[in-house]
Amino acid sequence: MIILVILYDLHLPYANSLKDKRHIVQSLKDRLKTRLNLSVAEVDFQDTWQRCRLAAAWVGIDAAARQKIQVEVDKIVSSRDDVNITNVQTIDY
Repeated sequence: MIILVILYDLHLPYANSLKDKRHIVQSLKDRLKTRLNLSVAEVDFQDTWQRCRLAAAWVGIDAAARQKIQVEVDKIVSSRDDVNITNVQTIDY
């Protein structure tokens, strides 16, 4: 069994309130959940307007599928114009 956890530190330059931030983060979480069937959560900086740490988790049995999932997650997160990635940490179990 392979467990993949990807932590993204994000800067949200256009979020001028927690409501703006919530909208951006929820949209990103929904897209990752819908397209890739991942578990996604905001795990830090909940009270900071323009900063977010997002965790995406995936469980599978195939190393090739793990690599494909990681590439797809990176594509989806980096394709957003309203989100800048400041740091990415990948953890395998």
